[in-house]
Amino acid sequence: VVAELKNWRISQIFERQSNSDERRRCSLCGKVVTNVRNHYYVHFPGKYACPLCPAVYTRSDTLLTHTRMKHAHAHAQ
Repeated sequence: VVAELKNWRISQIFERQSNSDERRRCSLCGKVVTNVRNHYYVHFPGKYACPLCPAVYTRSDTLLTHTRMKHAHAHAQ
């Protein structure tokens, strides 16, 4: 259900450009983009923030992986 709502929101925000199958215009900022999913997070960032750096993720497991890979030294202390 959450994925369906997110897909609906994306389809409402991005309108397909008539001259391209890949390019879409963001109705929030007017920018024309080819990667809708990446641009979506410009306006709706993730909610799982790393306490050790500015990284923010949309999933808790991704934050955990980040913490283990990038900040292993912080856990060793």
